[in-house]
Amino acid sequence: MDTVGDALHLREAVVTRLADAELPPEGEQRQGLLTFCIVGGGERGSAIALELRTLLSSAMNAYASISPGETRVLLFEDPSSPEESLPDELRGLRDRNLARHAIELMPEPLPGCITPDSISRVGGERLACQTVVNARYALPRFDLPGADDQGFLGTGPDFSLTGLPHHWVGSNIDTRSRGPFVTLAEQRAQGETAAYNSFAVSQGFLTRPLKAARPRTRVVHMGRASIASLFGMGFGGPAAWLFSRIRVMSSLPGLERNLRVVLDWILDIPFRNDIAILAPERTERLAQAHYRPGDTVIKECEVGTTAFLIRGGQLRVNVGGKDVRTMGPGECFGEIALLSDIPRTATVVCETSCELTVLMRDQFMDITAGFREIGEALRRQAEQRRANAASETA
Repeated sequence: MDTVGDALHLREAVVTRLADAELPPEGEQRQGLLTFCIVGGGERGSAIALELRTLLSSAMNAYASISPGETRVLLFEDPSSPEESLPDELRGLRDRNLARHAIELMPEPLPGCITPDSISRVGGERLACQTVVNARYALPRFDLPGADDQGFLGTGPDFSLTGLPHHWVGSNIDTRSRGPFVTLAEQRAQGETAAYNSFAVSQGFLTRPLKAARPRTRVVHMGRASIASLFGMGFGGPAAWLFSRIRVMSSLPGLERNLRVVLDWILDIPFRNDIAILAPERTERLAQAHYRPGDTVIKECEVGTTAFLIRGGQLRVNVGGKDVRTMGPGECFGEIALLSDIPRTATVVCETSCELTVLMRDQFMDITAGFREIGEALRRQAEQRRANAASETA
């Protein structure tokens, strides 16, 4: 989640899930509609989880058939990641805030597997869930000298890359030695130091080490549940909320904008949140799914709503109870049901761990309509596969 458009798209998706859950679905399908998973913790993931819980609580008056206890918000956090960790004086406060708002902090850092309809925990337990929010900080990983097995790059005090003295790194460095909770101010100082040193060397000047000191104040912005620390002492409640608001206002340029923001905060106190739907442009991405060996991706004769592109792994195709072939990276499947509007003609099972790109029906049809050559190639492939399936089951 990167933009306001993404946040509003999530808001619309949540309301859609609640509306669908008011229909007859029961059991696992209903549980999947009412379970929301956030992958990635720290300030970013915690704030998303709390805003999501606030939205769900506000919406309960409009969906009488859904009890508040049916909705679940799960947060997966990796404490070993500097971008997702919190300082000790704030972690306990944050955890109590999450518990008070019925947000479940999962014991493992990441789900073992994510599919369009469920998530699997590391121990193998599968949870029905149709909404997964990516709140992780996506840092690049480089195969360069000095990188460890997690992709962190070794650097000197002046941020020159280990083994490559004329290369400078302003991000993706091993900040674990500086302790948890790397702030944006520290990241900015790292980048400025690397930029200055690369210029200094080109001009024959001496380089300088990073001089940024650990901040004396820290704020985790989580709306009314914000928490803060001052000289190592953590606190929450109205004082932390006011401290958070002051920090936000100090970063906004212009008196008029500050006044508008203050007015919005004041109006938020007496008036409850609504569930109005806005639909600005969001960041367009194709969904990614991870499957484990033995997982069934599609089943023969079921209704098809998605197509898949194989990014990694091997899958087995079964028609009429007989294995007919295998597929690997670069191939696609599931297109027959979308192009011909018929049930699935085969079952596809993962032989190894697989990474798949998921194309919903609308996305798939947009691609076939917008790129004629691709559409024609997919139709020829679908016709050939249907003919092959018919001959193999004859």
